[in-house]
Amino acid sequence: MPSIKPKNIKHVYLSEMNKRPFRNDEFVANVTTTTPATHQESNTFSRILRGIPMQKPSELLVRFAELGLAKPTLEMTPDESIAIESGMSKVLAYAAHAAKLSSSSHKVAIMQRMQTKIAQIRTFREWEALSKVSKGELIDSLQLLNPDKTRSAITKDWERRMERYERVYDVCFAFGPIVMFDPGWDAEGKFGSSTKPQRAKHRERMVAAELLKGKTRIDHVLTPRQPGIVNAILCILQLVGGAPAIHHFITFLVETEPLFAMKVPIPGSKN
Repeated sequence: MPSIKPKNIKHVYLSEMNKRPFRNDEFVANVTTTTPATHQESNTFSRILRGIPMQKPSELLVRFAELGLAKPTLEMTPDESIAIESGMSKVLAYAAHAAKLSSSSHKVAIMQRMQTKIAQIRTFREWEALSKVSKGELIDSLQLLNPDKTRSAITKDWERRMERYERVYDVCFAFGPIVMFDPGWDAEGKFGSSTKPQRAKHRERMVAAELLKGKTRIDHVLTPRQPGIVNAILCILQLVGGAPAIHHFITFLVETEPLFAMKVPIPGSKN
């Protein structure tokens, strides 16, 4: 999808939404592939806008299992299990957790991608909540851990990292939880580049998000897509991670659901 003028964005994306939803095999391929094509602009937005039909979980589990989804050897390492008191320590702990996950050889795993993005989003949220003084103290702590680097270099590296995490935060809450499972939105991949062209693309995506909004979260054009998407995500997580993976996902939805531009169903609740 080439660069689109803001006045044409809504027409282009709404026309994409008029295409048929993805079949089960296509949806699974979308969240498991790591081929270069997955990062193309047209593909990343198509996966967000088209969704997947609502289906009975029992039937969907069978379909997904037939498509080869299985539990990876890597066990869950949920970041909410980290025992932390102060805000600054929480930022550092979440950041370390996100870095460990994103550098793992299991990064291609669906469960791993979800954990990585949740940790990145939590890192950015906690960082933004810190006061200016606390942010300075956090940089001081990082310098103590990296005595060979100047404070200026550490600050620059950290700011670039938070910029990448902020983009994940932005697109996740603008386009829905499917972003956490889509390799086209990885912070360390092409999407996360700190080059000016990529920042321009990010602004374009945010313009698109704004134009697709409704007057309320309920009438957002992506709200009707969310039940089928969340249902499919739960079935995938059941197969690749079991109850701990599902708990991790639902816990994240509970703490962040009001931040989504559209209404996202929380399994087990009446929202």
